[in-house]
Amino acid sequence: MANDALKAYLEDRLRAIQPDIDLDPGSPAQTDFIEPVVTYLGTDPFETDITAFISDRFSQEFPDLYASDPGVIQELFADPLRVLLEP
Repeated sequence: MANDALKAYLEDRLRAIQPDIDLDPGSPAQTDFIEPVVTYLGTDPFETDITAFISDRFSQEFPDLYASDPGVIQELFADPLRVLLEP
């Protein structure tokens, strides 16, 4: 969602500079400027599933603890963190 808004903003700014610019998919403006900028900035952090992120990160950092009982980790750590981190 935010990436679409960023893409639309960049297209709008390019049109402000050069009104006759070709912004069709595959055009040089799209492939050489807009797509690299959107890719560089990455995914929108507000679109990330926070619970999945916390669980994945916890399993990476503490694989032995997470493997013993992921439900306990979910209840004790992931759920409270989700409440704090959700927008």
